[in-house]
Amino acid sequence: MSRAYGEQAGPALGTSEGGLMCTGPYQLEQGGWKPGSEIVTTANEHYWGGAPLVQTLKYVFVTDGSTLSTALAQGEIDGAYNVPPGSRSTFEGEGAGSLILGPSTASFSFGPATAEGPAANPAIRQALSLAIDREKYIDTVLNGLGEVQKTIVPPFTFGESEASSVYQAAYDELDAPEVDLERAEQLIEQSGEDVSRPLVVAIPAGAKEFQQTAAIIQSAGKSIGLDIEIDEMQPADFGAMFYDPGARDGIDFVATQGYLETPGVIGYPSLFMLPEDRGGVFNWSAYSNDEVTARMEAARTATDPETAAEEFVAAQRVFAPDQLQVTLAGAYQLTYLSDELTGATTSIAIYSSPWALHLGGK
Repeated sequence: MSRAYGEQAGPALGTSEGGLMCTGPYQLEQGGWKPGSEIVTTANEHYWGGAPLVQTLKYVFVTDGSTLSTALAQGEIDGAYNVPPGSRSTFEGEGAGSLILGPSTASFSFGPATAEGPAANPAIRQALSLAIDREKYIDTVLNGLGEVQKTIVPPFTFGESEASSVYQAAYDELDAPEVDLERAEQLIEQSGEDVSRPLVVAIPAGAKEFQQTAAIIQSAGKSIGLDIEIDEMQPADFGAMFYDPGARDGIDFVATQGYLETPGVIGYPSLFMLPEDRGGVFNWSAYSNDEVTARMEAARTATDPETAAEEFVAAQRVFAPDQLQVTLAGAYQLTYLSDELTGATTSIAIYSSPWALHLGGK
C-alpha cells in the first residue's frame, strides 16, 4: 500500500468513497462500487503477470441460496464460489453451466463460546459428539457433498507436506466419530455439570445449512437429556462475537464453517488450542493444557518439517479428544461456472490466489 495513497484517502480508505489502491490483475472501475449492490472491476493492463483475459468482472451480492441457484442455472450470473450445497438438485438438470466439486479445507463444526458452565466441559462436548450421526449429517445438510472428518485439521491440509506421512499416520490413529447414546449419557452424568437449564447454540440468520446444523445439535441433545435452544442471530451480531466477548454473553455454543486459507497445518488449530495471549483468539473456553501448549509452540518454531509434524501430532493426541471444536463434516469446495468460461480455480486455493487472473472464454 502506498503511504501517499493511504494518507490522501484518509478514513475513507477501503470504502466506496475512498476506493482501493489496486496492484493486482484487476482495478476498481471509477464509480463502480455501489455498496450492497455491486462492485465492478476492469482488467489492469499493466499487471506484472500479464493482463487478464476477461476485461470486466461485476460482483453481485445474492444472500438467498435458492435465488442464487436459479440465477446461475439460467445464466443470469456467470459463476459463484461457495455455492450452497442445498442447491445441488437445481444444478442436476440442464443449465447454463456446471457445478464443480473441488478439494477443500473447510469444515462444519460447533464449539464452546464461554469458559463457564457445561459447554466448557470436554465431557459435555464429547457427549454431544457421540449423539450425532455424521453420515446422516452429510446427507441432510451437505446433500452428500462432503465427507466424515475426524478432527479440526482435514487431511487435504497436509497432503502435499514434506512430512505428510507423519500427519497421515497420526490422523489414521484417531478414533472415527461414532454414535453411542449410552456412553453419551454416562459422560453427562460423570461431568458433574448442572444441565437443568437450556444450552444456547448461536447461528447466523438466514443460512439454511446452519439452521439444519442447529436442529441436528438440538435433536442430538434431546436424545441424551440436554435441552438445546437455538439463537438465530443477525449477521452483524453474529460477527461481533468473534471480536467482542460481551457479544457472547448468554451463548454456550457457536456453530460455524471454518477453513484453512493458506498451506500449513499448525496455524488454524492454534487459534483454538493455545492460550489467548499466545494466539488462541478463538479459545473462548479458556482451554489450557501445558503439554498441548508446549508441543504446539515447538511445532510452530521447528526448523524442519519432520520435527514440526511430530510435535504437532503429539499435541493432537491430547487435544483431539477434548473436542475444542466438535467437527461435523468436511465440506467440498463448490463452484458453479458458466459453460462460456474456463480457467477457474476450483479448490480452497481461491482464498489465497489471484483466481480471476486465470479466467478465460471458450
